Amino acid sequence: MFDFLKNLFGLDRNFGARRSGSWRTVRNKYIKEHPRSEVSGRKGKVVHHILPVWLFPELELEESNLMTLTNDEHFLLAHLCYWRSYNKNLKEDSRYFNIKIFQRP
Repeated sequence: MFDFLKNLFGLDRNFGARRSGSWRTVRNKYIKEHPRSEVSGRKGKVVHHILPVWLFPELELEESNLMTLTNDEHFLLAHLCYWRSYNKNLKEDSRYFNIKIFQRP
C-alpha cells in the first residue's frame, strides 16, 4: 500500500524500479571523480541518470549515463520541473548553460 501512495504522490522517483546493490558504490566513486556540476561548476550533490533507471535499467551503472548536478539543476534541467520527465539532451544542454554561466556579464 505504501508503494502505491509513493507512486501516487510522486515520492518514488524510481517509479518502482529496483536499484542494483552496486549503485551506492558506483555513485560514491562517480561523485568522488566528478565532484563539480557539469552545468555550473558548483559542488554537485546529485549523481543523475540521463536516461532514467525506471525506463532503462540496463544503464543504471554505466558511467556514460551519469552526470553530477546540483539539486536545483537536477529538478530544473534534468527533469524539466517534473519528476516523471527526463531530458535526453542533458549533456548538450549542460554545455550550453555552462558557457552561458561562465560568460555572463
